Amino acid sequence: MRPFFLIILKKIVVKFVCLRKKTFLCNVNEMKKSFLLIRFDRIGLEMRTYFNIMKKALFVMVAAIGMAMASCSTTVPITATSNPVGNKCGEATCTRILGFGGSADLGINKAAKNGGITKISHVDQYIKNYLFVTKYGVRVYGE
Repeated sequence: MRPFFLIILKKIVVKFVCLRKKTFLCNVNEMKKSFLLIRFDRIGLEMRTYFNIMKKALFVMVAAIGMAMASCSTTVPITATSNPVGNKCGEATCTRILGFGGSADLGINKAAKNGGITKISHVDQYIKNYLFVTKYGVRVYGE
């Protein structure tokens, strides 16, 4: 059993074809051609709708990736000494995901040990924020 709207659509198409040809009686082949045209037009509409949905989905994915890749970084000087600026740099870092994890050893001693520094010139602290990940670090400069 055909839905009611298809029967009405068929009558409208028959009337349209008859009016276009300016005849009251249309042959069956012309009706079939008209139905095929409407069917292809409907398929084209469905394809355009599909591509519009895909374009929107692609835009949302690119926006999500862009937000995930975006970051904010802050570097703050902690201390400075009268020692000359050396060519060594030591670093201690900690990475936390959603505020969990990472080590609590972000001290100046650990950074100096990692860089092999005995005389500290100055110390910087930095924080890098990504979408769900935060990276903390301390950099020590000296000889």
